[in-house]
Amino acid sequence: MKAFRDRYASIEKQGAEVIAISMDDRETLAKFKRELGAPFSFVSDADGRIATQFGVRDPGDRHASRKTFVIGEGRKVLAVEAGMFAIDPDEAIAACPLRPRKPAPAPAPATTPQTTAKPAPDGGTR
Repeated sequence: MKAFRDRYASIEKQGAEVIAISMDDRETLAKFKRELGAPFSFVSDADGRIATQFGVRDPGDRHASRKTFVIGEGRKVLAVEAGMFAIDPDEAIAACPLRPRKPAPAPAPATTPQTTAKPAPDGGTR
């Protein structure tokens, strides 16, 4: 996770997102996220539904195999990294069709309302 944390700015700059999913409870994950100083989202899968759907839940255990999934457009799984590759973002980044994020549009310039002078009844202007 430290490697993903350390590379997060460059990952995000290229249009990708990191989401950590664990079978730990919310409180445990919140503490880990704080201690790690991770800028990305952590999702608790305490009941194991996500781990089961991705086929990484260890039967009879309260843990899941450590894997990194690269998910592209249309929720298509583009790559699955396991073992040491699951904790090193290089292979996941290489498998990801990264696209640089478009810069946010510049805000419109502030305009000052135009006022027009109206003729006063005495012939002057207001």
